[in-house]
Amino acid sequence: MVNYFTSFLVLLFVLETFNLTYSFGGINRTFLAITRGLIEISVYYLAMPQGNYQPYFEQSVLENAVCEYLCENLSNYTDKYEISFYYYDVIDQSMCMNGHCDGVQIHLKTDIGSLLEYSKTLRFELHMKGETHG
Repeated sequence: MVNYFTSFLVLLFVLETFNLTYSFGGINRTFLAITRGLIEISVYYLAMPQGNYQPYFEQSVLENAVCEYLCENLSNYTDKYEISFYYYDVIDQSMCMNGHCDGVQIHLKTDIGSLLEYSKTLRFELHMKGETHG
């Protein structure tokens, strides 16, 4: 009887471990696979007085695209998750207040099973060709 109980516990442990690693791997792969193309559809250009154009993220387009992508692709791994967006100015790394932001952090947070929490952030920045920021 003890052997049956031990075997049952081992089987439960193996199944739970498989479930956790499957969910973690799928969530991580999905989030890290946010493609450059998905981000680029939200890039617009602001005409500057000198005749130049400054790229910026159109926030509503970016948020809709990312949320739609994650909603479609995370459904196999988790039911509940939180997505947050933080927009900032690349040059001084301060919070962007004018709506024409050239940097964004996308944060995903979700529970994996009842034991683990997944929390990861991706950063995307727009730079003019030839620009460098230290």
